[in-house]
Amino acid sequence: MTAGRQNRRDAAAALCELPAYLREHPRISLATRKSEVLESVADVCEDDLLDVLEACPQLIDSWSSYVEDQRTGDGLYVRFRQTPTRGVEWAVARPNGDDIAAFSSVIPAYARLIAEILRLPKR
Repeated sequence: MTAGRQNRRDAAAALCELPAYLREHPRISLATRKSEVLESVADVCEDDLLDVLEACPQLIDSWSSYVEDQRTGDGLYVRFRQTPTRGVEWAVARPNGDDIAAFSSVIPAYARLIAEILRLPKR
């Protein structure tokens, strides 16, 4: 693995661990920590987050708790639903019910949620 790719993976892992970090460091904001993590690596994207979450799916629980604590009129969360045509899916949604995207698995749904919250590119 190249150094640049490794740096992106490390940065993506740190971003996926943000809720736990913020719990341990309550005086640091999400924006501040995001800036610290991305200071030397600017090209982290949703696909990088997906790789980390696939390797460490337990990180999803901390994001689920984090977004529940942060839920506001313009917040985001992941909801599970059963649809007659597509079956089971996880949707990244706003509290008003508007969906941003839907996925057949929880892991890509949370990768999109994190990317949306942190305003990271999809690819």
